[in-house]
Amino acid sequence: MVLFISAVAGVLIGLLAQLWIARLIVPVIWGFAFCGFRWALARGRETPILPDVEKDGKPRLTLPPWLRFYLLQFLRAASTSFAFSVLAGFVSDLVLKR
Repeated sequence: MVLFISAVAGVLIGLLAQLWIARLIVPVIWGFAFCGFRWALARGRETPILPDVEKDGKPRLTLPPWLRFYLLQFLRAASTSFAFSVLAGFVSDLVLKR
């Protein structure tokens, strides 16, 4: 779900944003918006817990499970929308000669 929605958001950002700086900043805002969307959907339900240990037994991150979940959701949403916004922006600049 994260990749598809963020890819669509990235393509829309890339096509609608005129300036490259907007194509770089808006995906970060999308990451926060996506985390808010996930939080609103999960209210009253249990947040998925990610495993606390790696294969070798060392802790992965020393963050609370809910914070780790939303941090990873933010990073996935922001990085996916960033990649697709830059790609769509590059293609639209080549095709439309802006």
